[in-house]
Order: sequence, then structure tokens, then C-alpha cells
Amino acid sequence: MKPHPQKPTEREKVFSNLRKALQGVEKVSRPEIDFSQVVAENRLGEDDLWQCFARNFQGVRGKYVDSIPDLASFIRDNGLKKGYCDPRLQERVGDPLKAYFEVEFVYSRESVDEFEFGITVGSGVVAETGSIILEDGQTSNRLAAIAPWLHVAVVREDAIFRTVRQALTNMGDDPNIIWVTGPSKTGDIEGILVEGVHGPGEQVCFRLGLA
Repeated sequence: MKPHPQKPTEREKVFSNLRKALQGVEKVSRPEIDFSQVVAENRLGEDDLWQCFARNFQGVRGKYVDSIPDLASFIRDNGLKKGYCDPRLQERVGDPLKAYFEVEFVYSRESVDEFEFGITVGSGVVAETGSIILEDGQTSNRLAAIAPWLHVAVVREDAIFRTVRQALTNMGDDPNIIWVTGPSKTGDIEGILVEGVHGPGEQVCFRLGLA
């Protein structure tokens, strides 16, 4: 007997209907950008680009690290014990962290509340603004980047852009790209700045060497 095919979930039905509705629809071209309005270039200074990024990223309460011991120390200081790591990062990041924490390489929506930190691939960083670029096509699971309290974006050291202009003009065709400039924040509640409302309360950028 052949097994009965599983019924599509409501989520699958929604996306299936969206794909059908968009068939034959011509995409709008990317708009031209007036780069004369970019005013943050004075935040670059004369430093190495990664030093510039680290300074600007930490200026918006992000955490920059470039070694496993420093990353482990920051996770431990936050009192976290269990997390998810993108399997593409298992050898260089996930396995070394298993000496300190419980690390899994399969992200299950049913276990979303169990993952206290998430480690995913970052597509690049922008030195000018201290921003991390996350592309859906490079992220193993979008939920792993936004649901845990602490998110670690792992970025190759050659994936750094000097300016916003350079980053925008070198973007690919991924339809979903997120720019992360520090942990999530809102000032909507009585004008008080609150972090960790719409996403991670701690945002880390881990610089991964090319070796």
C-alpha cells in the first residue's frame, strides 16, 4: 500500500496561492537611489574597515567578536545554555561551541522556545552604518535569526562594504533582505527605549576568518 500523501498545511496553502497569483506578474525594477543624500560617510574615519564597523556597530549596542572564546564568553555572560547553529557553520563555529553549550543543527518550530541563541550566516556588513546584512537565501532558517533572545550573525571577513552605496549596488536578487543595526528597539511605549521587542535583545556579529 502506498502511504497517503500528507495534506498541505495552512501555511503551505497560503504560499501556494500567492505563487499562483503572482504567475505572469512582471517585477518592478529596482528604483534609482540618490546617493547624494547619504550623510553617514563621516563615520568611517581612517581606521581599518572592520574597526570602523565594530565601532559603529557597538555604538548601537551590538556586540562584535572575532574568536570562539570571546563568543562563548558573551553567550555565557547572558546566562544562555542551549542554541541552534546553521549546519554550514558546524565545523568552524558550532562544534567548538559544544564544549560550552548544548548546540543543535536542526531548527524545529516546535522547539522554538527552547533555543536561547541562534547562529546563522550573515551575507555581509556595512562599515559606514554598523549594519549586518541578512539575505533569506543565505539564512538556513529566518526564525532562528529573529526568535532567540541572542542572535549571532557569522560574516566572512571579506564580506564587508565600506558604504551603504557600495552595499546596495552589490546586492543580488534575493527578494528578502534584512539590514540589522544593533538589537531590535522601539520607543513607542511611553517614549521609553526598549530593546528586544521585535527581535533579538542581543545582536552579535562574529567575524569569520578565511582560513
